[in-house]
Amino acid sequence: MCRHRLSSLGSVRISSKINPKLFDNKTCSEDATICPQGWNRINNNCFFQSECGKTWIDGQAKCMAHYGSLAIFNSKNEAESLMPYLGPSFYWIGLKKHNASKLWIWTNGEAFSNW
Repeated sequence: MCRHRLSSLGSVRISSKINPKLFDNKTCSEDATICPQGWNRINNNCFFQSECGKTWIDGQAKCMAHYGSLAIFNSKNEAESLMPYLGPSFYWIGLKKHNASKLWIWTNGEAFSNW
């Protein structure tokens, strides 16, 4: 999943099941009425599903190629709002555990707080 904030990137898999898939997410401006062709609008975000992205790095690269980044969620509700649109699979999001520390960092540099 990617969020189009023009900067942000990071790692964690949300397990669902079948094939690895990737959602690119672009944040739609408040006055935007539609998302780019091939993207789906969910709340105020535009998501793009891609069949590639076998590793987190692949997913991040795919998002960047679409001028986005792996998705960052500000709340549990925000993350859960995607669930009805996701099939059984694995999805990369913009959260990564740095080195041997126990700290998880979003791709925008903010620390994850357990909602």
